[in-house]
Amino acid sequence: GRTAIEIKAAGSFGDDSEKYERYKAIADERKLAYLYVTRQETHEPYRRQTLRVFGEDSAFFLSDTHSWEKFINAVRSTNGL
Repeated sequence: GRTAIEIKAAGSFGDDSEKYERYKAIADERKLAYLYVTRQETHEPYRRQTLRVFGEDSAFFLSDTHSWEKFINAVRSTNGL
């Protein structure tokens, strides 16, 4: 399996959902898993949008308990490890 990962230091700046929806469509066309990881997202509407675009199993906020472990497990899983 192959995985594309969007890495952000501090979450979204503005409404990035349309951009990420386009990127996700490209990843889907190429049969790539598309994961999103950020240190934190403090603006709740942006957090909800990120979860909507990527899905609960593909968006990871490292400020959340066990999120790093869940992210690593997702990378391993999407790559058959």
